[in-house]
Amino acid sequence: MSPRVGGAQVSSAPATSAAAALSGRAAAWTGTGLSAVLWLVPFGSIALIPVRPYATIVHEGWHALVALLTGGQVDGVQLVAGGFGGGLALISGGWSLAIAAAGYLGSAVTGALWLRSLGRPRLLRGVLIAHAILMPLIAIVWSRTDFDAVLALLGLAALAAAAAKWLGRRSLQVICALLALQLCLAALGDLQTLFAITTATDAHSDAQLAAGITPIPAVVWAVVWGIGGLVAVFWGLRSALGLPSLQAVRRRFSRRAAVS
Repeated sequence: MSPRVGGAQVSSAPATSAAAALSGRAAAWTGTGLSAVLWLVPFGSIALIPVRPYATIVHEGWHALVALLTGGQVDGVQLVAGGFGGGLALISGGWSLAIAAAGYLGSAVTGALWLRSLGRPRLLRGVLIAHAILMPLIAIVWSRTDFDAVLALLGLAALAAAAAKWLGRRSLQVICALLALQLCLAALGDLQTLFAITTATDAHSDAQLAAGITPIPAVVWAVVWGIGGLVAVFWGLRSALGLPSLQAVRRRFSRRAAVS
């Protein structure tokens, strides 16, 4: 029940939301520190093993989603070595250019949305439950003939369900912050790899696919998607970590210059 002050009822919702936002910010910083520790400590990166197949599934899932939204058909989703070696969405029809861009940009946007949701524990729990439901469906509908994909999808679904059920609010926020940061890093790393591939080889890639249906070279698509990925990740990090906006930084420098 909301408290009463002077006979009037005062809502505690703003205070509650502010507290949740602060706890989300603390979780983001904790997740950042934990990410650094896990990469620096010997064998610490073992704890991050589930991130790579998850990043692959998100990438291929965005290809599949945009294909469906633009009138295409998804014939299957395959994972190489359980997602550690990449993946492949088997698609026919749809808007090819949007489908090609969706994997890299969608992964970065997904990581950013995770980061921006850290101050809303109920939403985080709901998203994890949705993951626990959707991943087995993907395994059944699109990946049933790929044993590695089925195993990875069911394993990640089990982890999502366990986190949603048993983690407390703060633990949930920290784990989701760690996942979000690693997904963002994976998305940017994949974009860096794409740029290297397009500048050094003619190997098949999403950028080569985009170049094949437009007069724009693959390397340009890699750069454009890379910039888009950086913008998305910065958008998520600024909200999660409480970083000032570029306009705020510019105003501060302007004030200092005026004072001096």
